[in-house]
Amino acid sequence: MNTKRQELEILDKAIAALGPDSYIGPWLAEVRAEVESNIRSDFFPQITLADSQEAVAGIINAAKNEAVRIIAQATLKADVITKNADKHRDNIVSAIYAAQREINKW
Repeated sequence: MNTKRQELEILDKAIAALGPDSYIGPWLAEVRAEVESNIRSDFFPQITLADSQEAVAGIINAAKNEAVRIIAQATLKADVITKNADKHRDNIVSAIYAAQREINKW
């Protein structure tokens, strides 16, 4: 039976051997601190690939929803800015025509 220290050494060797370009190397490196904490606290690690995938899916879904919200909000603001710009342009055009009519009176 391995000691906690030996298990962590094995984990570290696996992380190093797999490297950052493997499928699970980066994930193992990411969860290493949590696994160590669980081992040292005598908790069986409960992190699974399915849990990680579910968490990632949730993050992606939340990001997509936030993107939709941001785009909708930006679209509304752009519409208001466009309407205000159009109104301002129309006021300027009216003022130019009025000034032109006044100049033509001379």
